[in-house]
Amino acid sequence: MYIGELARRTGVTRKAIRHYEALGILPEPQRKGSYRVYEQDDETLLCIITQAQKLGFSLREIREISTQQHRKGVLPVETVMQMIARKRAELRERIADAKRLDRELTETCDRLASVHT
Repeated sequence: MYIGELARRTGVTRKAIRHYEALGILPEPQRKGSYRVYEQDDETLLCIITQAQKLGFSLREIREISTQQHRKGVLPVETVMQMIARKRAELRERIADAKRLDRELTETCDRLASVHT
């Protein structure tokens, strides 16, 4: 399939597809003359990239996964699971920070209310 079809099927813009290729996240496609020709694996990888971005993974992190996949020919499940575990730990830390800030804001508000009355 050509880039326009790949973009339509995945919801990823042509510009983003070319950007992912330039970053090495998406492998360089075969060419038919000056046209890029993509395979089903490219569509699958774009869906994985899109989902990973929705889950908060950076393009650098996604590139690490896709580079390993290109070399080995399979999705590096252990690497992905480790990255998910790190992302979850970061999220739990941010949640704890947000809860701490919420408590401090509540205490400050309570102190201000008691002084004001």
